[in-house]
Amino acid sequence: MLGLFFLILFYLAFLSLISTSGVYSSEVTYFVQDSIILNLAAFLVVLLLACAIKIFRPTAHWLQCIQTDSQLFFRYRRILLAILAAVAVIWVLAIQCQPGADQLAVQNAVYGLNTGDYSSFTDGYIAMRHHQLSFTWISYLFSVVFGSYNSVAFQVFNVVGLVLFYREFSEVCILSGLSRKISLATVFTGILFYPLIMYCSFVYGNIWGLALSLLAIRFALQFLQQHRCRYAVLAALAILAGICFKFNYIIFLIGILLYAVVETIRQKKVKLLLLPVLLIISILIQSMLPVALARQVTGDPMDRGASTWAWAAMGLQREGPFCPGWYNNYDVYSYWDSEENPQVQSELAKQNLADSIGFFSSHPGEALRFFTVKTASQWNNPTFQCYWITQNPSASFQQSSWVSWFTSENGMALGTSYLNLLQFVILAGSLLYCVLYWKDPKKLAFLMLAMIFVGGFLFHIVWEAKAQYTLSYFVLLIPYAIAGYSKMSGQIILFCKRAHQGKIQIKAKQFWKSKIPLIVLTVAMIVLLSVCYSGGRLSYLSGDTANYAQQTEISQSD
Repeated sequence: MLGLFFLILFYLAFLSLISTSGVYSSEVTYFVQDSIILNLAAFLVVLLLACAIKIFRPTAHWLQCIQTDSQLFFRYRRILLAILAAVAVIWVLAIQCQPGADQLAVQNAVYGLNTGDYSSFTDGYIAMRHHQLSFTWISYLFSVVFGSYNSVAFQVFNVVGLVLFYREFSEVCILSGLSRKISLATVFTGILFYPLIMYCSFVYGNIWGLALSLLAIRFALQFLQQHRCRYAVLAALAILAGICFKFNYIIFLIGILLYAVVETIRQKKVKLLLLPVLLIISILIQSMLPVALARQVTGDPMDRGASTWAWAAMGLQREGPFCPGWYNNYDVYSYWDSEENPQVQSELAKQNLADSIGFFSSHPGEALRFFTVKTASQWNNPTFQCYWITQNPSASFQQSSWVSWFTSENGMALGTSYLNLLQFVILAGSLLYCVLYWKDPKKLAFLMLAMIFVGGFLFHIVWEAKAQYTLSYFVLLIPYAIAGYSKMSGQIILFCKRAHQGKIQIKAKQFWKSKIPLIVLTVAMIVLLSVCYSGGRLSYLSGDTANYAQQTEISQSD
């Protein structure tokens, strides 16, 4: 798993080093040449900063106190979470974005439930997209308290979910064997990496689905370590709620399930099978209960939903108004062509999927270009569409000048430049983790997050693409990056001390033996990338550089 994790990170870091991408208001992706020198400089600055923190006595003493004093650790974590909450609340109240597209369609369905209009369920949006049923019912319960179309209340509710996510993220780090320093730094980095904060204004299940998934991971780790049945039940309930908010978080459920099976085999304890059984039951409940409720309330059989194969087929299509593999209305058109019959649509989608695979098999050059562009558009967008989601602001009040500037072309350009460097820093730090913690049995539990990240990457190779979908997986890299920089800085300091004392002893045989797997992987990746992308084959990853520079100049002059 660590080897596969390393390969994916290496590839993403390579893309991030040489190029970057972004999304205009029309959701069209542009590809821009990146500065290799600036990215490497940012990496070195962060590494030197990590060394300085450990060398400087006051900060070194403070970190030691955090590691040994529980009350001090929890106090500083509460302070950081309070700052995070304050920033997020200020953002959602200052921007007050109104829902659009799928968000608005769900809210319209909720309004229909409140007014007795079930047209969305019988022949509208929900009738075709059954995967939105769970979130629709959650939104309906929310509307019972706060009313329909109360976007601000839901956005503030998202802030609570954001705080819960980082709190549970911190707990998962500790349960996985990482230090309290890394756990605290993860929360601090969550403030610096602000796309997730901006997504609090998204009237959707992204934030809460992620928070509840991390809560499920925490309970799962507690069950696998302490063998108390209540933690298995709580983990199943948490992940059930998470996939109800957003079905894509089933990737997290699968990751927990696989890790639980591995731990059951490793520990040789039949009792641990309780968690996989409960997770499977959660999937069955989520697949049946929302539809059953819709049938009971609306009286409609709810048997005409679009086939999920349509989104897989869409994800491998080269045609569309946006980037290859992105949304192109295939689900709608194929649904209509199939006369709203999900079985017929399923067969049509499978045939289209087979056609795409056949084309890529016979045209390897086109396949390489397609999957490179699709991957870069999703994973190499440092904003993860956090600015794009602000394109539908509230018309009920005049936004402040700082919000107008921050969401303008100039503000987005500056923010993108900052996030672009931070993105590479996180990827490079995560690579350091793979190198320095290779075959470390103490960090076995921490590979659950790596497994989920790998699952998300593989899933979105095939599925419909969007940069906003990958944010939930990219944020999982933060503690890996921090652990990598922490370990590397410690080794640099130790090396310098030994060099100063003249006590350097390099055990070459032991060093090479421990690093052989990663060395082989690194050399293989370098050779593979050199062959695949030689002769200017990467020009399409910087094809919009001139247009983007011109647009930025025009915006600055305006």
